[in-house]
Amino acid sequence: MRTFVAALPPNTKILVAFSGGSDSTSLLAALQAVVISGLRSDVDVIAATVDHGLRTESAEEAFAVGQFANQLGIPHSILRWEGEKPSASIQERAREARYGLLSRHAVDRGADLVLLAHTADDNRETLAMRRARDPDHAFGMVQSVLVDRRVWFHRPFLGLERAALRDYLESRALPWIEDPSNENPLFERVRIRQQLGRKPGFDIVHPCTRSALAHQAAAWLHANVTLHSTLAAEIDLTGFAFDDPAVMLGLTSVIAVIGGRPHRPGQEQQMRLGHMLRNNMPFRVSFGRCLIERRRHRLSVVREARGIDPVTIEPGTEKIWDGRFRIKNVGEVSAIIRDAGEGIALVAPLLDSGLGNRAQKAANAARPALATGSAEELTIEPILAPYDRFLPIDLLPLAATLAQKAGLSPFVAPPTPLLARF
Repeated sequence: MRTFVAALPPNTKILVAFSGGSDSTSLLAALQAVVISGLRSDVDVIAATVDHGLRTESAEEAFAVGQFANQLGIPHSILRWEGEKPSASIQERAREARYGLLSRHAVDRGADLVLLAHTADDNRETLAMRRARDPDHAFGMVQSVLVDRRVWFHRPFLGLERAALRDYLESRALPWIEDPSNENPLFERVRIRQQLGRKPGFDIVHPCTRSALAHQAAAWLHANVTLHSTLAAEIDLTGFAFDDPAVMLGLTSVIAVIGGRPHRPGQEQQMRLGHMLRNNMPFRVSFGRCLIERRRHRLSVVREARGIDPVTIEPGTEKIWDGRFRIKNVGEVSAIIRDAGEGIALVAPLLDSGLGNRAQKAANAARPALATGSAEELTIEPILAPYDRFLPIDLLPLAATLAQKAGLSPFVAPPTPLLARF
């Protein structure tokens, strides 16, 4: 923690995500001890607890956690997950809500950085969960993630074991709370944790490995890809290295952006696409919500003009449409947004591109359009679906190049070189 704090820029304000468990308690306590030691008198620390409202006792626990933070001299806030709770995928939805609440609170309080208390144990569990879905998955958590394009979240204890953190708390006679949900086998992470306790864990590929791939993918994108906002992509296949993982990382990232998908196509889909490309023959195929067409040494990628759900945007709110555009309604009447097959298109059509007539027609038909409401009361901006919500720091070079190619604003830079070391 001393090493981390010493590397922070002047006058940094830190928000600690504080649940009261052993991991976040050790994080907050260690940070407070370093700051009050006089090492960095210009570093300001605040804390926040997210009350998910999933258990009757959660509000009382959040209050007690706040009292502990106040005893350490750290200002504390309780962030409540309001509204009706989902009946399925509860932990995943709670995670989404937690990150959203913390990122908004960080912006509201002027925090430069949010600290999370994930450990090496959490990392092994995450990798095991990902490998359960894709046996070839090699990457767990990274130490830093940009959330909602506005705030960096950092995990300074990701290389430490939970047992070491509990030893630290016991050495200082500091208490922590045991969340009963951590023992509930209904949750996937709990089952994985119990399984890992009975057998060796996984080796985790260091993020530097993927960072090198991301830099190579960014160079390939810069030289070979043209993006028309998030409507379409043109790709030069001259000298295409079919077996280069960096090239496949760049290509599948483009497909995810145009398809409005938060994740790139999986390993099996990538192998299917690679097989088609190796045949060196023209093809036209539906893939990842996209229409992909090869003509000689050119590949076009456009959003299929089907399966696009309409979205209602109430006055004073914003929503993501089709994973490709963020639309805000600043007016006083509701707006319904659908594809350009009906209504008034909200984005200019593609003209004079090298896509070919069929691809260009499909891209134009898949534009957002106003079915009801006032176009003058809407603001619209393209987004990069795989990276706008959560951007791992090791993929920043790739995402930055995609943003530049699509004509979007750059991503927020990490606040300290310590975060950018990948």
